[in-house]
Amino acid sequence: MKLKKILAAVAATAVALSTMAVNSFAALLETSLDANGAPTDNVYKVAGVEGVDYSKVAKIEAVVTTTDYVNGTIGVSTNGGTWTAAPQQEVSGGGSGTWVLDGLSGIDSTAEDGSLKPDVVQVQFWWLNAGTLTLDSVKLYDADGNVLQEVAEAAATEEAAPAAEEAADDEAAPEETSEEAVEAPADEEAPADAEAAADETVEEAEAPAADTTTDAAATGNVAVASIAAVMAIAGAAAVATKKRK
Repeated sequence: MKLKKILAAVAATAVALSTMAVNSFAALLETSLDANGAPTDNVYKVAGVEGVDYSKVAKIEAVVTTTDYVNGTIGVSTNGGTWTAAPQQEVSGGGSGTWVLDGLSGIDSTAEDGSLKPDVVQVQFWWLNAGTLTLDSVKLYDADGNVLQEVAEAAATEEAAPAAEEAADDEAAPEETSEEAVEAPADEEAPADAEAAADETVEEAEAPAADTTTDAAATGNVAVASIAAVMAIAGAAAVATKKRK
C-alpha cells in the first residue's frame, strides 16, 4: 500500500474535522454582559436579497438563546412605511426561545435609491441579565407557512469547508515528495510484511473519518487535536515502511 493512499485518508479526515470545528462557533450575533443591563451589541439586521418577494411576508421568527434572561423585539417597516414591532419578546431561565412577529401583509424592502435595504428586518435586544445571548436564526414566512428567506448559522460552515480542504492539501503535499525517497527501487519488491503494515495504518487513519456525526457543539480545539493525532499516525507509518525496506 503506497503512502499516497495513507495521506489521502489523512487529508479527508482533516477536512471533516475542520468543518465540524466551524459549526461550534457560528452565530448570527453573540454578546455578553458581566452585570444586568442593556447590551451594547443589541441589533441584528437582516439584509434584503434578490429573488425574495417581501410583499408576501406574513410572519417572522427569530431563535434566541441565553444563559439567564433577555428581552427585546422584532421590527420591520411595512409596505406603507410604518414601523411595526412585536410586543416585548423574552427568554427567561436560560435556554432557547422563538420570538415571533406575525400578522404582517408584506414589508418594505426598497431603499430610497431603489436598492434593497440592508435591514429589511431588525432583531433588537433591550435587556440582558449577566451572561451571554446568541441569535441563532431568523426566518421569514408567507401566509401559507413557506419559508421566503432564512438566515442561520449553517451558512458559516459552507464558507469554511473549502478553506479546510486547502489546509489538508497543504499538509499532504510535502509528504508526497518524501514518498519517492522511501519507495523501494523498481527491481525490488517491498516485503509482504511492509505491505501489511501499511494496510493496517490505513485502517487506523481512516477510522476517525467515520466519526463525522460528532455533536456540532464540540470545540475547535478537539478537532485540531484529532487532526494532529491522525497526522502523527501517518508519519509513523512512513518511518515504519522505510525501515522495513
